[in-house]
Amino acid sequence: MLEGTVLPGPNSVELMRTAATDYRLRFDGGDPHVAELFQENTKLSPHTTVFDPGAAARLDRARAWHLSTAYRVRDEHLVAEEAHAVRLPVDTLPSCLATVLQPFTQDGRLSSLLYGLDLYVLHAQALLRVVPRTRFLWRDRRIAAGGESRVRESIVSAERVPRTGPLLFLAAAPWRYMVFLGPRGYRRLLLDAGELLGRLRDVAADGGIEAAVFPDFYDRQVDDVLLLDGVERTVIAIVALDGEQP
Repeated sequence: MLEGTVLPGPNSVELMRTAATDYRLRFDGGDPHVAELFQENTKLSPHTTVFDPGAAARLDRARAWHLSTAYRVRDEHLVAEEAHAVRLPVDTLPSCLATVLQPFTQDGRLSSLLYGLDLYVLHAQALLRVVPRTRFLWRDRRIAAGGESRVRESIVSAERVPRTGPLLFLAAAPWRYMVFLGPRGYRRLLLDAGELLGRLRDVAADGGIEAAVFPDFYDRQVDDVLLLDGVERTVIAIVALDGEQP
């Protein structure tokens, strides 16, 4: 067995960045690690100018406005015979998907989480957006042929992803919080994401539905398929519902 030290020699240069080297060299780096920058930039102090405690009331009003107006098109503004082209009733979805999305059609804590987060569904080669507190999904766009397969293959543990069945995407829109709370708003969004995933899995379990959460995937590939810019909105978690196992 070769002997060696855990730390590299003082005259060596590590050319490949890894999580381990990030950990070992973080105290010697000239610049702070990006994760440490996030921690520092989102901390509060009595002297900060980018966080206003009084913004909570404005944030609540903005959330209420967003949840009550986004994607609400009056029926008289739609051609009745073509309404289905932009809106898909939740009740017409496969039972497993309708069961999981049912709580989002009602007032309550779960639907209120769709402020800093957008919830998308990839089903039958269409990208559908959940419109909170309504009984329909908005047909956002068609997904090009091969797009769904590309998404499934982009998940790091692709061998565990069902080959069929609906996919749900949590897309973060952090500036909806940050416009009121500054960088601290990103922390609030991450807390919402964790709560939403936990509640969504509980709803699925209560309906006897398996919901597998995948936090690791090739971000650019997934955002490209969904046509998200990756900054203003970007996918932060994928949920796969019951489907044929490989």
